[in-house]
Amino acid sequence: PALGTGHVQEIGMQTALSNKKMVEALNKIKHLMRAGKISYDAAREFAEPHIKELNERMAGFAKENGQRPPRKVGFTSFMR
Repeated sequence: PALGTGHVQEIGMQTALSNKKMVEALNKIKHLMRAGKISYDAAREFAEPHIKELNERMAGFAKENGQRPPRKVGFTSFMR
């Protein structure tokens, strides 16, 4: 099934989200994909910017606190 504009608003596609809101948006994408409302490719397309930003924030937080960068989160691992 194709992803309609209603799903984009339902997912919460915004550029600047808090970490909690970002994870909530990723969980909505996961739920929609598992329910069959959006395809795997569409889910990946909508999740990639959020996952990239999440990885950047985790690396920045680690650098600020003198820790080694954490392992990056990928689409497949997050959607499990």
